[in-house]
Amino acid sequence: MGARTFAQINISLLRSKKIERVSHAARWAYVCTHLSKLATFTGVFNYPAILWARDAGLDDADLCEMRDSLVDVGLIEWCDEEELVRIVGFHRQRPPHNASWCINLVNDFEGMLSTYDDPAIILGAAAEFAVAAVSKSTNWKPEQTQIVRDCIGRFLRATCQEFEDEFLCVLLEETESASKSVMSEFDSLIPELSYHRANTLRTPCQDRADIQRQDLDKDQNKEKEENKDAREVSKLAIPASSQTEPLDLQRTGEIRNRGSQILPMESTKRSALVAAARG
Repeated sequence: MGARTFAQINISLLRSKKIERVSHAARWAYVCTHLSKLATFTGVFNYPAILWARDAGLDDADLCEMRDSLVDVGLIEWCDEEELVRIVGFHRQRPPHNASWCINLVNDFEGMLSTYDDPAIILGAAAEFAVAAVSKSTNWKPEQTQIVRDCIGRFLRATCQEFEDEFLCVLLEETESASKSVMSEFDSLIPELSYHRANTLRTPCQDRADIQRQDLDKDQNKEKEENKDAREVSKLAIPASSQTEPLDLQRTGEIRNRGSQILPMESTKRSALVAAARG
């Protein structure tokens, strides 16, 4: 597709919680990614740091700090080696309007995947585009919907064959937030996706350490439950008489103590035997 001559920015951006978490300078640096002449309709493009810094009116150190904050809140993705920037959510906010637009974007993504050495950012944008296009096409005429299905289906299958799990993971993440009908559509386009979904955690961990911590927590909780059940079983196994035995012994001791404190009767004190004993 040709270079963009205009930019579309969602007006809800000002109320975005992600935007609220970054500084004013970072916000302007983010807007520059939308307004740059280098920006493309794919939502991911080569943006040399020196040009980005000039557009945003920042020096290199400040731009690096602003860029990192934008990455941390999830507004962009950045590749240092290729100097590629991806506007996250670009296609969710601006889905394609017709089948011709979809075909042109598919061609653009195919060209980018064959050009850059690190495809991670491009794969994320491609997955986002595919989900947005299929979701949007449900309201189009049947012939337009079929064109989109055929074009995107071919692109998805070829990309999955080349990048395998790397692409399936990002595509799975995108489809998780889609409607059930769109999810079913993708499962029919890529049968491997449903199998991948069934064998993948729904809440992906950040790293292997997170998985190990989750497993450890599960084991500890299981051990606590087993110990609790064992204590309950041991209580049920003790006879009722043995459970009351300490109380009976306590009562017997109290009776004995009271017995040792019993005084002689008055008639006993006045008896001849006692008087003789007293002298």
